[in-house]
Amino acid sequence: MLYSLSALLGGVAVAIQLVMNGQTRNALGGPLWAALANNAVGLFGLGLTLLLMGARLPGEASLRSVPPLYWCAGLLGAAFVTMNAVVAPKLGLAATFLLVLSGQLAASLFIDHFGWFTGTPKTASSTVLLGVALVFVGALLVVRAR
Repeated sequence: MLYSLSALLGGVAVAIQLVMNGQTRNALGGPLWAALANNAVGLFGLGLTLLLMGARLPGEASLRSVPPLYWCAGLLGAAFVTMNAVVAPKLGLAATFLLVLSGQLAASLFIDHFGWFTGTPKTASSTVLLGVALVFVGALLVVRAR
């Protein structure tokens, strides 16, 4: 239950972040500036949290054990924040969020099915496929209503 609540609150945070990034884009003069500000503040916040927790830096062996491609996840996050700063003010929050969610679900189904990155394939049940299809239909309805 705690994990479900955490995920739900994470969704609330993303919706709020979309609005804030759109407004920051307007104030700073572009989506890349908004994305840079977002990531810089996030880096500062995470660094401060780790410092307050007394966390130790990962060792050299740990850093080397991360596959080089995985370090690009930060670039994907920066691209995501930039995209949101551009798209959300144009499409609105609900349409943007549902389209993002639809893309995440589609990618997640493929990643799970083929076991990409994890090596452990997980086949989606018909119930899961129906749930994803309903989200796609919902996204289509919201986008068409705009």
